[in-house]
Amino acid sequence: VLPHTAHLQPLLSFSSRLMNKLIAERDYSAQEISHLLLNIPLQEGTRMVVSVDCRPLEQHARSYRVDEDVNETVGSYRRYLERNDQHEDATYLEYLQSYNLKTWRRLAANAKKRVLSYFPRY
Repeated sequence: VLPHTAHLQPLLSFSSRLMNKLIAERDYSAQEISHLLLNIPLQEGTRMVVSVDCRPLEQHARSYRVDEDVNETVGSYRRYLERNDQHEDATYLEYLQSYNLKTWRRLAANAKKRVLSYFPRY
């Protein structure tokens, strides 16, 4: 790492190369490295985080599952739009925070609501 640092900004160059090297070796996640370099204490939690794509449906990324054949997976928003009449009154927010996203069963009564990580940020 050291022989390849830039001379104009050595600290920035060294830290970015070190981060990339550690991430590439998969010893640490990018978030863990950032916390360690910035001297921010790491925290561990049990709450589930759900990523929410807030772009129009036409702009959502398509993902595929490759098993014996190739199948397109259905995203959470499309699954919500295709819900049955039994769950007609459930809002998208309730669905993301309080339901099993595949089976439409409510989470346990004592379960904490999921944390939503939405993008793009405006």
